[in-house]
Amino acid sequence: MLFRSSFFIESIQIIRATCGAILPVTVFTDADNHEIDELLALPDVRINSAKADILDMLLLSRSKVCLLSISSTFSFWGGFLSDGIVLKHPDEWHPPLRPNMNNKFSYEGKFDPKLPLNQSLIEHLKKINIESKN
Repeated sequence: MLFRSSFFIESIQIIRATCGAILPVTVFTDADNHEIDELLALPDVRINSAKADILDMLLLSRSKVCLLSISSTFSFWGGFLSDGIVLKHPDEWHPPLRPNMNNKFSYEGKFDPKLPLNQSLIEHLKKINIESKN
């Protein structure tokens, strides 16, 4: 099983704490609700209503933060198309989606909620909260 709810729950909690706000979360998955009930129990977390795959991918690409599932080509395409922050599981083997120089504009990197956050990621996350207040 590649899905580990603890990774996503801990990641959402760290991201929200860093932003200083309960950012809304939309989950894009083909899992049934009962399979991700722990994740859906978090405040302001909802599952995306199923649409055509291309529409889901476009909606995912518009996210301010894309927290990618390990080895999910679907989420990787959403991250590739995104201008937002792209966070990959620490055990992910795929190469970067964007050139490293793009991290000045939109962060991409491996993310482990159990480790201290990279300073660049902190700065990008804090911008999200500022932008959402404007």
